[in-house]
Amino acid sequence: MVSPCWPNTVQLTLSIQCSNELILLLQRNTLPSIEQLSVTNEELHFPLLLNEGKSASGIRLCKHDLRERLDGTRLRYLLLRYLSLSDVVILLDALTMPLLENMILVDLYDYTLDHVGKFQELNASMTLRYPSSCDLLFRHLRSLTFNFLSKSISKLERVTIIKQILDASPNLSHLVVPWEDFRECSHSYLNLRHVNLMLERLYPEPIEYFNVDRLAQLVPYLCSLETSREIIKLNENLVQFIWKIIHRFDQLVYLIVNKDCLYRSKHEKQKIFEERLLAVGHNQLFNCNNIKIEFRRYDELRIWL
Repeated sequence: MVSPCWPNTVQLTLSIQCSNELILLLQRNTLPSIEQLSVTNEELHFPLLLNEGKSASGIRLCKHDLRERLDGTRLRYLLLRYLSLSDVVILLDALTMPLLENMILVDLYDYTLDHVGKFQELNASMTLRYPSSCDLLFRHLRSLTFNFLSKSISKLERVTIIKQILDASPNLSHLVVPWEDFRECSHSYLNLRHVNLMLERLYPEPIEYFNVDRLAQLVPYLCSLETSREIIKLNENLVQFIWKIIHRFDQLVYLIVNKDCLYRSKHEKQKIFEERLLAVGHNQLFNCNNIKIEFRRYDELRIWL
């Protein structure tokens, strides 16, 4: 197969039939001007071929020379969907992306369950390749989204991926991440200012959907916080929970509960909730005059402080 060549393409969104085709896209001179790349793998059964030989595309995929063949030096935005964990390990190890600002990993999966160690070895590999700046692999990365199929990859693997990429992104400011995984991270991320926590459905319904004190340890300088995926009901527990969040984060200016929610409570219930929220704030001697509360879409609650 003749390698494609699109010298003037800056932004590209496409689906591939197998992950081998991603190698074609990222070869040097295929997309020399590419800055924004979104790739969805429609075939989940063929991992990248790492043995010497030729793939179905005719491209030699020996792991020892991928670093010489691939080029990500102009990438600022990268979205990968439905790739195996082994593919991601290989690509991150082979690609140099010094300008990357936004990376999104959606629905990774792993059939072999043996790539945690390989992912943990990435930093060691990077140290050998970039001994003076191994911690700056994603030094321009500003926004990062993790969205895993919980049954397709183990929790240990998910947490390992999150830790490794966060540790390699010193200037990251925006993060979308499952709380179940993020809470397992080991240290504070002082650079993070904007966090979206994807929550899991819990039975019975908890009084608090996440540990506010633990979140404050992870992101002490949080300016905006969002919750998504699971719907938090508009009740007295949520009223108290919101004020606990507000009091815990001194720099918080923006809070969204139930982002992109598709459930709508009755208008009367929303109004009662808003009045109760302000009343509790006044009772706690909090100046509520500058607070703006709005139900933007269904039960998506937005609060400006």
